[in-house]
Amino acid sequence: MAPNEAHIVKRPLGTWLGLMTLALILVPLAPSLAETTPPTATFANPTTLNGPMTVTFSEPVHSVSTANVGIRAEGTTVNVPATLLCRSAALSTVDCGTGPVSSALVTPSPALIPGQLYGSMVNPAEPTPLTDLDGNAAPYAASWFRGSLTEEETTPAAVYRWRTYYTASAYGGSWATEHLEGAYALYRFNGTSVTWYSVLGPGSGYAHVYIDGVLKGTYDNYSSTTRYHYGRTFSGLSNASHSIKVRVRGIRRAASTGTYVGVDAFAVNGVLDPTPAAGYRWRSVSTSGPSGGAYAVSDAGYANVSFTFHGPGIDWITMTGPDQGVADIYVDGVLKLTVDNYSASRTYGVARSLRNMDDVVHTMQIVVKAQRQAASSGKLVAIDRFIVRLVSIAMFRDLGAWVDLYDYSLDPATAVADLASHGVDTVYLQTARYSSSDDIVYPSDVGHWLEAAHAKGIKVVGWYLPAYSEYMATDVRRTIAIATYRSPAGHRFDALAVDIEYKGATSSLDEFNTGIVSHLDQVRAGVGTSYTIGAIVPSPVGMSLSPGSWAGFPWSAIGDRTHVVLPMAYWSYRTDCPSNPAHCPYQYAIDNVAQAKTLSGLPVHIIGGVGNDVIDTEVGEFADGVLAAHAYGGSLYDYRTTAAAFWPALEKLNQL
Repeated sequence: MAPNEAHIVKRPLGTWLGLMTLALILVPLAPSLAETTPPTATFANPTTLNGPMTVTFSEPVHSVSTANVGIRAEGTTVNVPATLLCRSAALSTVDCGTGPVSSALVTPSPALIPGQLYGSMVNPAEPTPLTDLDGNAAPYAASWFRGSLTEEETTPAAVYRWRTYYTASAYGGSWATEHLEGAYALYRFNGTSVTWYSVLGPGSGYAHVYIDGVLKGTYDNYSSTTRYHYGRTFSGLSNASHSIKVRVRGIRRAASTGTYVGVDAFAVNGVLDPTPAAGYRWRSVSTSGPSGGAYAVSDAGYANVSFTFHGPGIDWITMTGPDQGVADIYVDGVLKLTVDNYSASRTYGVARSLRNMDDVVHTMQIVVKAQRQAASSGKLVAIDRFIVRLVSIAMFRDLGAWVDLYDYSLDPATAVADLASHGVDTVYLQTARYSSSDDIVYPSDVGHWLEAAHAKGIKVVGWYLPAYSEYMATDVRRTIAIATYRSPAGHRFDALAVDIEYKGATSSLDEFNTGIVSHLDQVRAGVGTSYTIGAIVPSPVGMSLSPGSWAGFPWSAIGDRTHVVLPMAYWSYRTDCPSNPAHCPYQYAIDNVAQAKTLSGLPVHIIGGVGNDVIDTEVGEFADGVLAAHAYGGSLYDYRTTAAAFWPALEKLNQL
């Protein structure tokens, strides 16, 4: 017997031939058994500030983590803190690392910021990408969305505080109190016992205490004298996560002068927390009038609510009525507005608005005033909801400077440094015209301008010259391209402006006028209602010199579709000054601002010039006229032709 003969199994000849044929078939197929198509991802973005983002994969994957799947705020390089849940195709929970993962849920904690632009992302340049079961990495994918713009009074973006008293007698130097029925303080902890420390006094009432939602008793906080450090302990709990809620009853014993309930501190397992991070809520009132059928209310002086958001504008929706009081409104710690919500009859849906702030994260704080007007029967301040307003025209404010397609030989860093030295707030940067070869003619240079300007705190408005008619599709696409452009570092234009003047491609005045409206409608549909659009328009005074050439100009439609008008009030085109004072720089500025404002109904940023056809005394007269007209902003066309002698006068426009 040969050495391996014992291991040979004898088979019929036909069987061996079949196996050999199968082997010949399989051998050439072996290299293709490993699938090489990478998995793709689809997103379902959060619909609430603390709701999940769901990403679904085209095939099972593994190595999923909070680094390679998550939500990221625009301009940041790390994902927001979140919990991660991975599921199989059957929706059962699976290990995110080993899989197989068919979908993943990312739940942000803390909650997202209203108005903030976020991206749901897969494999955003992380060192350990998620892959399918054959090792193919999913390509980078993102889906952009904004944190909810409209939030009810119960929003996680709002932080309520009771009235706070500061005294060395209290734990941590302060304690909080409220007296309206239904207001509560909620404290979360891990332990087997918790102690609520209150402050008793002659104006105190009853409170309900709940542990994990279960009522544990009713407690009277009355005392004929003020007593600090009064503790009530709840023990025998499992060694796990719990919550204690102290809820104001709104009732009192006969001897008490009020229904206040105080929260000073908590202790867990005997360990004192003198400044607890409790969640406070005001009284909730349910009724059919307000948004969502309820509002929160307090009348305790200095009680307050803070709302954090990202955007240039905010509306606090409240109510007025015969029992309503006064509130101070702060933004980022600065008092912006004091409002009196008293009215003889009750009105819901009243908006208290703040606008034209920087498009960054802000915190608005509403503080209940201890005073009220004599006619009011109370000092109540109601929180119905908050609405983040994304449209700002702040980039059109004060002094601007213009850069057109013929000026891209300028060095952005040098030019921006010069502009910053003169206090320029905004650069108006032309990106293309109807006859250009590309939608963004100099994309790399545009990025350099954006990044250099933003580094100096200067805003950038992209502008485009359309021709309508047969160029309409191109005009729309190129205008929208301003809003969608991103520099390599992620910078974008702060707004766009449309240069409405060229009639050479249209066959009739009617085609020109209808083209303006059609173009603006399509651009608005493409960039969304929250994107700021300016309209660069001919000078109204100049148009009046040739009314037939501008008959039917759609001022009203422009007013409805844009946010600010920028009339080209080039007094240098008028050759009859000083014999006609209306055409001299001072009066020309005043009249153009007044007429543009009346015709469009919009704020006016007036453009003077042209720079190489004017002298410094004329620029000074123009600036004085802009100030006298109370324009929203002003500038001289253009930056390259602005002589050094012009800047002292132009810098006056920073006073607008």
